[in-house]
Amino acid sequence: MKTKRLSVLVLFVLLSVNLAGCWNSRELNELAIVSGIGIDRVKDTGKLRVTFQVVNPSSTTTTQGASTNQSPISIYTVNDRTVFGALRRASKQATRQLFFAHAQLLVIGESLAEGGMNEVFDIFERSHELRLNTTVLVSRDTDAESILKVLLPQESVPSVGLGKKAENTSRVWGKPQRSVCLKRSRK
Repeated sequence: MKTKRLSVLVLFVLLSVNLAGCWNSRELNELAIVSGIGIDRVKDTGKLRVTFQVVNPSSTTTTQGASTNQSPISIYTVNDRTVFGALRRASKQATRQLFFAHAQLLVIGESLAEGGMNEVFDIFERSHELRLNTTVLVSRDTDAESILKVLLPQESVPSVGLGKKAENTSRVWGKPQRSVCLKRSRK
């Protein structure tokens, strides 16, 4: 009886060693943190132009950013037939792995918004990394890429500032903003 208990205990210890640890961990210095995503429909080809606003961590600190005059963001733009294809294709441009869990702003071009956005919201709903409570703006009379390139003097990360600006404008000039989230459907 004691040998059976001892063998079960040894088995649990060996199994717990396999479960512990960081087998799928990613180091911060190996990630490119995406703070904003812009999606436009290219008129001539019908493809999607997906723009990523990536945070430059060294230039967002208050002491180094002012002295180096380095932009707090980098912009990557990719054209593809699908949003998912653009996400994968963007990895060729970035030196680090794109990390979408902190994306706080989604800007959709007016032409894409008029034609339907099911594919855009589908990728947000299915992805384990993209957030369902991301602020969504529709660009009018300009493309989403141009909006993501705007630098705001009060905020070190422009997409965060644009989200706060939209919330503040809604609170001051319009009806109180209700938090709108996509619901995961159960099928």
